Amino acid sequence: MKNFLQNPEFQLDEVLFEHRNQNYGAYVLRHEADRTLTKAMFAGIIFFAAIAVTPFILNGFKTADIKTKIPEGIHQIIEIDEPIYHPPVAQVQPIAPAVATTKYDIPTPTRNPVKQTPATSVKDFQDTAIGTVNTVGTPPTMSVSPPENVIAPTVTGPVLPKTIDNSPKKHVDVEAQFSKGLDGFRNGMINNFDGTGFDGVDDVMRTTLTFIVEKDGSISDIKANGGNKDFNQEAIKTLKTIKGKWTPAKLGGESVRSYFSFPVSMKFD
Repeated sequence: MKNFLQNPEFQLDEVLFEHRNQNYGAYVLRHEADRTLTKAMFAGIIFFAAIAVTPFILNGFKTADIKTKIPEGIHQIIEIDEPIYHPPVAQVQPIAPAVATTKYDIPTPTRNPVKQTPATSVKDFQDTAIGTVNTVGTPPTMSVSPPENVIAPTVTGPVLPKTIDNSPKKHVDVEAQFSKGLDGFRNGMINNFDGTGFDGVDDVMRTTLTFIVEKDGSISDIKANGGNKDFNQEAIKTLKTIKGKWTPAKLGGESVRSYFSFPVSMKFD
């Protein structure tokens, strides 16, 4: 039965290639397209069918495994060689050679001994060992190992911090020095001393200033031991107003705190 699409009246190819050369080229390819697709479809179906049937064909050529059934009541006996038993070898203890010994006899004192047995002398034990009976044998060998060097463990206690003596010193190698010298210190006391409260006093006022020169050049613990309390206080007040720095004293090459004494005597007209 002819496909109705191949009718020239209904094919698009006839319309496109009307009044043109239809013997070759695109017209032939388009005209044979349906037939080519049909052949390709049947070839694909045959190819996939062959692949699907191949396993069944190969299984048909395999031979079935033959299983031999052992008749009942028939048993096969296999002899097994028994292992050879080797008794354990008894260990023979070496026989130690006999050691020469000498019996150590100590006589028992009695009131009226019939026969006194003398004690064994030290000479008899020179080549033998002490035993219960006299035995003749090889003299024993004695070896004395020297004592091992025993190193006594070193016992270390806790490390104690070094005690620093920070007390002020009375005796030093180099005394403390004022930056302006001793005369500058004296002039500062005279110029800054306020003597208005001591006018009319004929007696000479005296006191001794004692203070500590610190390591940083400052002074502390100022005291005055004069007989007049007011004069002592004014002397301490004047000392604090003096401007200048002190060089600390030296002891053993190091700066130390030290005492410094300065006598003060004034007369007010």
